Amino acid sequence: MPNNNSICLVTAPDDVLYKAKRLLLVDLTIDQQNFVSDVLRETASNFVVYVWNVGDDIEWLLDKQLKSDVVLVNLQSIEQLVVGYFLGYKKTFYFGDSKKVQKFSANAIYSTEQLLNIIEDQL
Repeated sequence: MPNNNSICLVTAPDDVLYKAKRLLLVDLTIDQQNFVSDVLRETASNFVVYVWNVGDDIEWLLDKQLKSDVVLVNLQSIEQLVVGYFLGYKKTFYFGDSKKVQKFSANAIYSTEQLLNIIEDQL
């Protein structure tokens, strides 16, 4: 990657070999994507950001989950099977509010400061 604070956006079926911190965004809304972008701009690190949306290749998604340091999921996704699968991993954090999910995962994201801390701690 060219310099610090670079963000390389990757969608299916592509991948890159850059040495950088890796995030996977799973079916985030535009507002959630913008929220993540704003937080990433506050860091001095390079990032590869994988973006998966409903209808994209599932095998690509699973491969990128293995390669990612942090996974960010939209609880309101229509792909509830995918959401449920990812919530079982410690590196998964989620947008949305659900009392059912909070019973087994305290990884909800509520603020930019919180997401910034997650990125700094996990990466």
